[in-house]
Amino acid sequence: MRGDKAAMDEDHLYRSANISANKAGDSFKVLLNQTPVDLYAALAVNVAHSIAGNAVAGQFTAAFDADQLPRDDATVGLGKRIFMRWNRTLQEFVCKPNDADTDLQSRLVAALTGKEGGLAVIAGVLVASFGASPAVAAIVATLLVKLVAEPLKGELCAYWAEQLAR
Repeated sequence: MRGDKAAMDEDHLYRSANISANKAGDSFKVLLNQTPVDLYAALAVNVAHSIAGNAVAGQFTAAFDADQLPRDDATVGLGKRIFMRWNRTLQEFVCKPNDADTDLQSRLVAALTGKEGGLAVIAGVLVASFGASPAVAAIVATLLVKLVAEPLKGELCAYWAEQLAR
C-alpha cells in the first residue's frame, strides 16, 4: 500500500511539474535561441541563484540576460561541469532504468525523440524525479535537446535511409 501511495505522489508531482513547464513555453523559446556557451553560463548563474536562495520557486523562467551574462572561462566551465553531471545521470536513467522507473523512462525517451512535449517533459522529469529547481531544469533540458536530441535526428535519418536501401 505504501508503494502505491509513493507512486501516486510521484505521478502527481510529475504532472504538476509538467503542467508548469508547458505554461513556460516562451521561456523555453528564449533558451532554444541561445548558444551552448551562453546556456552553460546561464546554468552556472542559475545554480548559484538556487544555492543562494534567490531563485523564483516553481517557475521555469531562467535568469537570462544576454547582456549581463558572465562568459568568462570559470563560469562557462562550471556550467559545462554541471551539465555533464546531469547528462550522465539522465543517460543512465534512460538507458539503464530499473523496474520502478519504466513509465518515467518511457516519457523521457518519448520527449527526446520528439513524440511528446519535449522540453516541458524533460524539465518536468528533472524537477519531479531529481529535485532540480525549475530554472535549472529548463536550461538542462534545453542543453540536452540541443546537444543530444537534435544530433540524434541526423543519425536516425541516416540509419533509416540505410535500412531503406537494403
